[in-house]
Amino acid sequence: MYNFAQLIVNLSQRELPLEIDMILHYKDSTKLNTLIENGLGAIASIFKFSDKKYIVGEYKSKNDNHKRKIIFKLQAYRFLFIDRELKKNPMIDKDITSLLILTKKMDDYMYPVRKMDKGIYSLKTEPEIYVIVINELEIKPSNYGLLNFSTDDKLLEFIGEIIKSKDSIAEQFISFAYIYNYKEFKMVVTQENLDEFDIAAPIRDFGIKKAIDQIGLDEVIAAVGLDEVIATVGLDEVIAAVGVEILEKALQKHKDRMKSK
Repeated sequence: MYNFAQLIVNLSQRELPLEIDMILHYKDSTKLNTLIENGLGAIASIFKFSDKKYIVGEYKSKNDNHKRKIIFKLQAYRFLFIDRELKKNPMIDKDITSLLILTKKMDDYMYPVRKMDKGIYSLKTEPEIYVIVINELEIKPSNYGLLNFSTDDKLLEFIGEIIKSKDSIAEQFISFAYIYNYKEFKMVVTQENLDEFDIAAPIRDFGIKKAIDQIGLDEVIAAVGLDEVIATVGLDEVIAAVGVEILEKALQKHKDRMKSK
């Protein structure tokens, strides 16, 4: 389910300055359907707008500087890909478009901008460059995967939508949103008075081990209970992962919570 979304999480942690973030190859409509099912419909639309077979992409997370030099970097990545593939396909330069995925809109794109759809733009340069601004995307199932990486009010609105939605597609993204936007997720649950929402469910769905890595042992114990954490991960592994001192503090908090009930 989370293959493409996990890819974007990994990209946000990359620091290599001259390594292409993302290359997508359009082989048939199956690829587009897979992107849409994973909530990356905006990326699928770039294949349709450009009518190209390859997308060379660059992703900038909320922690990155959204400066115009990334346009130059994206153009350099395109040439790197052409150089790598030229022997296999002498016409490769005709089959490629470039894509920049941002959380927020840049102040200066260097080139004239044309709006293609909500949150999707093209830069009038040769060759054309496409831009997806995650915070401007419409909140709908085909965008859920990218919207997990939105920020500020947009992220809160998105989380509120998938929590309250009865749509089975929304339910598939709750676990991911809970783990990777934990603070905002809890904020929405509190603001909306959703006391009946079972916060243990997304942790179990995502995986207790991975949840501990992302949001911490204490929060996972609070959600699913100490017995389940130890039963799933193992006492030795819990100690090895967080140390005896942190485990003791978690145990004490667990005892205090039990007393207050």
